[in-house]
Amino acid sequence: MADDNEANWDKLVLALTIDQLAVLRENVIDMESALKMIPSAFDASFQTKINTVIEITAELEKHAIKQKYETVSMVKAEVKDCIRDEIRKNKVNAGSGVRFVFASLFSGVVSASITFGFLMFYMMD
Repeated sequence: MADDNEANWDKLVLALTIDQLAVLRENVIDMESALKMIPSAFDASFQTKINTVIEITAELEKHAIKQKYETVSMVKAEVKDCIRDEIRKNKVNAGSGVRFVFASLFSGVVSASITFGFLMFYMMD
């Protein structure tokens, strides 16, 4: 495997011009100096902070799911209570509604009978 990499580097070096090799060498030196500037303590500190962020995110997600479940359950219970209350109100008012309709029809029948009797009385004369 190491021989393959060396062979590839050898082919690459032969294919590049002297100017391209000089630019490549400068880039490698710049990258090497940049990497030396990053202390290893920063890597450990950064990793610790990232792990803390991941733990907090997982905890928030867990609480959000729990809150969503509780909210959905609470809303379902409230809706069921409202529906039950409305059904009870309609059952209580259903009797009065039936009485209202019956009274309206009865008064209409009485009114029609009186009107019919009035008309018949005056038409017979």
